[in-house]
Amino acid sequence: MHKIDANSETWKAVLKFVESEKDKAVESLIEDDYSERQRGAIACLDALKNLPNPEKQIIANVEYQ
Repeated sequence: MHKIDANSETWKAVLKFVESEKDKAVESLIEDDYSERQRGAIACLDALKNLPNPEKQIIANVEYQ
């Protein structure tokens, strides 16, 4: 896997996007608007945010009822 320069302007723009989208997903989750989708979106955004640190990259399989 390629290394990501966590100090680059491009990565900073990606993080800004991730935080903005995560805020929207959390707000929708609180409103109980497609909560399963919001949980998935939040997990994907967290995984994207952690790309520079692959050792922290843990996505657990969770079954929602």
